[in-house]
Amino acid sequence: MAVEKVTSFLSRTIRRPRRLFLLCVVLTTLSAVLLSYANADNPVSHFFAPSSRTYEPTYSALRERQARHFLDNEAQKGEIILAAENRTSELLGSPDLDLALVLISIRRPSAQYLDLALGSTLDSLSPAERKRLHISVVIADAEPESHPFFTSPWLHALTDEIVVRAQPKPESSLEIATAVASYTHGGRRVAAKIRVVPRPEFPSAAQVELSDWHRQGAVDYAETLDTCSRAGTPHCVVLEDDIVLTATWHQQVRSAIAAADARWPHEVQSERGRTRKPWAFIRLFYAEKYFGWEDYEVPTLICVSAAAPILTLAFLLIGTRGSSSKSSSAAYKLLARPSSPPPRPYHAPTPSPNRPTTIPLPSLLILSLTVLAHTILIILAGRNHIHPIPPGLSSMPRRGCCTQATIFPNHLLPALATHLRAHAGEQPYDVLMADWAVGHAASHPNARITPEVAEQERRAGVGLYEMLALNPAVVQHIGHSSSQAGGYQRADPLWSFAFERKQPWSKVVEVRASSSGAAWLDGVSLF
Repeated sequence: MAVEKVTSFLSRTIRRPRRLFLLCVVLTTLSAVLLSYANADNPVSHFFAPSSRTYEPTYSALRERQARHFLDNEAQKGEIILAAENRTSELLGSPDLDLALVLISIRRPSAQYLDLALGSTLDSLSPAERKRLHISVVIADAEPESHPFFTSPWLHALTDEIVVRAQPKPESSLEIATAVASYTHGGRRVAAKIRVVPRPEFPSAAQVELSDWHRQGAVDYAETLDTCSRAGTPHCVVLEDDIVLTATWHQQVRSAIAAADARWPHEVQSERGRTRKPWAFIRLFYAEKYFGWEDYEVPTLICVSAAAPILTLAFLLIGTRGSSSKSSSAAYKLLARPSSPPPRPYHAPTPSPNRPTTIPLPSLLILSLTVLAHTILIILAGRNHIHPIPPGLSSMPRRGCCTQATIFPNHLLPALATHLRAHAGEQPYDVLMADWAVGHAASHPNARITPEVAEQERRAGVGLYEMLALNPAVVQHIGHSSSQAGGYQRADPLWSFAFERKQPWSKVVEVRASSSGAAWLDGVSLF
């Protein structure tokens, strides 16, 4: 009964253009309001409405407080320090160590974040989980003492290795030993091992037309990969210091690695005519701001916007003409009968909602324009509104940015480090990593690949390796300033809204990984 009423209402409305116009205006306005509400925090949407609360930290603020509390209280008296006590180089590569974690840090002009990164890494680990990790910190400053946290006791008490660019001063070593003993109340006798790796000398960037800033960043990241490789673990997590991690990062990382090894194994495989490439790295952080429409997609969007109302108009015209031709054919057959009965008096037919009716031309135009308006609204809502990032692990060969947190398989680290050093300064090192994963540059480490060629190959899915990402993001970028070429720049837009949507009141005990493993990491999507 309800369906018949709706059908009758629509049939009457279509035959009355004014009523149809008002209805379409109301529907279009309602659609715009709903899309505006749904995309208020979507930075690539035209409905994005930033305010003072847009980048307000919720879950990340909680993780910062938990990290500080851990370093100031729990770490000093907990078993987490003793879990890796007296670890020697002979243990590297042993079955007891199956995951390496390396933090790269540099002194910033204002706020420092290394304590928050390390605290949020360790505060949710059990002693058994900590024992399976090899944790290193790379201090990228020319002199280690210039880093504000180099002599901090928690840095040397909670890590296994610290990589510096120059030999620490004797007074610094004595200060560190005393501070560690005091911090742990004498519980730890051996501080983290300090490894000195001198910074290589380069000619002036002006002479070779390269960027000093990008070049030094690539070299420092290559050294970080070497530190990962020395640990001898099957996989390595590389973190920059201006981040905080979710309380469940350890379980999510191990589940993601298991899913990646199962779906994108290290050997190239063919299945149902498709080549399955091995994975090169997994991004644990992404920013929604890079998931908007790209220039090469604009012609397609224009064609879709033009085709939608034209196809709607053609469909309605064909449907109307079809119903009219059926009526004419029936009348012709009736008149062509040899013995037709005498004609009856004519009575005007009563309109029926079930009978096909001719749509007035103004109504056809109104319906076509309404379809056009809704098509434009959906496009304005943003690319990630139409193609959202699937939950779990998925392929992200494009639009993924940044190196705040990345997982690498150990066997690829030497080749990637070599590529970064060979092309240091040509582009930002996150772009160099993507170019390497395309495969063209990976096969020929000394070959120069242009950004245009790299983008074309990434768009076509060409390459030797698969670039993956985990959604929602496992880390949040909290740095108020970003180390960009030419100095430090405001970095608030480098933000993961998905991370902040996590439940801030969830407890660590409620998020322990189940024995079912990575069943939720099955989403696959090519971006």
